[in-house]
Amino acid sequence: MKQKIVTGMLLLFLIEVGYGQTTLPLLKATYIYNFATQIEWPGSYRNGDFVIYVLGSSEVFNELTDLSKTKKVGAQPLVVKNISHYSQIAKCHILFISKEESGNIARCIEATSNFSTLLVGENPGLCAVGAGINFIVINNKLNFELSKSNLEKRGLTPTSFLNKLATVIE
Repeated sequence: MKQKIVTGMLLLFLIEVGYGQTTLPLLKATYIYNFATQIEWPGSYRNGDFVIYVLGSSEVFNELTDLSKTKKVGAQPLVVKNISHYSQIAKCHILFISKEESGNIARCIEATSNFSTLLVGENPGLCAVGAGINFIVINNKLNFELSKSNLEKRGLTPTSFLNKLATVIE
């Protein structure tokens, strides 16, 4: 467990250092991958593929797809799917809601209400209306806010390390 935390810290440090040399979609994809490793998932979500959906058009999809070629979440193969409409949402671990689709957050919440799905957004205020994690930019640095209550409603528990990195929203 200690090694996992140290690896995560090192990776996030490298992300911050390389921010000017890396694209924003790559940074977001790397963060999303790290969210996957820093969340305690229910037992039924620890077998089979680790599935991430990207709702809407986003370069984050391409970056996550590239990551999926070499990364796993624990022993689970990483599978990334792009969907164009909230009606296509099925059981998944993470649903990344692109900025253009953020107006459909209520429909995404409803579509995932029976799942332990982490909703990740990139539009201000999404944690206040149901997302578990939302990307924000502070002083030209990519950061994220985290809603513990929204995660708890879905049976998800963030590690203490993830809590320390986030702007925690209750």
